Amino acid sequence: KEISRHLPVMLECFKAIRQKFPRAKARLFAVDFIHDAFYQPFIQNADVEMVRESGYNLRKELCLCLTASGTATLENALCGVPMIVIYRMSWFSYTVARMIIQVPWISMPNILAGKTVIPELIQHEASPARVTSEAISLLSDPGSLAKMQDELLKLKDALGEPGAYERAAKIILSR
Repeated sequence: KEISRHLPVMLECFKAIRQKFPRAKARLFAVDFIHDAFYQPFIQNADVEMVRESGYNLRKELCLCLTASGTATLENALCGVPMIVIYRMSWFSYTVARMIIQVPWISMPNILAGKTVIPELIQHEASPARVTSEAISLLSDPGSLAKMQDELLKLKDALGEPGAYERAAKIILSR
């Protein structure tokens, strides 16, 4: 459901970006456990390259990523990939979540930074028109993209070297 809810918005945004930037290309980083046939109805006329990669080489090449909130936001941040986070859910789920969750952001990069580093467009704000406007604004301003990338790479430095789980476990066990 999450893909069905977000991918059409992203693809419509890409079509509009293409009108402003005709040489723009899009990659869909497909989820490993979902078969290609699921994606085909969405991308069949979208001129989008579907990618499955175990590393992050192709992702690191992106100048801007449209992504749903989740693990991908942290992965993008650690790669220094500027992004716009969108998220839509049922209104009931959204209402319940807002009553329970008391943080001002939903994406891990913003939560870790303690400030808005990447735009988050949630619920009605995650409309194709709004996402497109935000994307074109960023793509038209290389300085903003570079600043976002710098902020994301600072997060990577702040998180430290690989092995955070082991370090955390040692601290906990030593008490």
